[in-house]
Amino acid sequence: RPLLPPTVRHPPPAVCEQLTRRTHRNPHLAHLYWLRAVELDSQDDAGIHVMPLESVEFHLLDQLSLTKKLILALLAQHGSLTPQQLHQILRQPLEVTLTELDHLKRLGFVEVLAETLENYRIRALAAPLVTHELRRHNLI
Repeated sequence: RPLLPPTVRHPPPAVCEQLTRRTHRNPHLAHLYWLRAVELDSQDDAGIHVMPLESVEFHLLDQLSLTKKLILALLAQHGSLTPQQLHQILRQPLEVTLTELDHLKRLGFVEVLAETLENYRIRALAAPLVTHELRRHNLI
């Protein structure tokens, strides 16, 4: 196992600050960014290069329906809700709410809580970016 250079083991504070800003303080997403920026040297197996962090703009919610955005906003504000609670708040048929939740689940935005098997919440990896986008849309 090659020894990693100090820059890779302990990135400079500026890199950490940039990762924090870009990932909205999500450590899982920061780790993915970091892994994307680090690359093995093709000529030296022990060498590792740290590439500049790419500026990536996310517009996750632009293509979602207003109902889906409202469901995400409600989940962001309340933590978790059942389909019945969402149905009552949104005042739409339960079937529509279930269809929207299923679509959000397939897209990777929400998940069912294992403890309740009924409550939905925003997935941990998506939560910071979704929350940022909801604020951008003035929904929370």
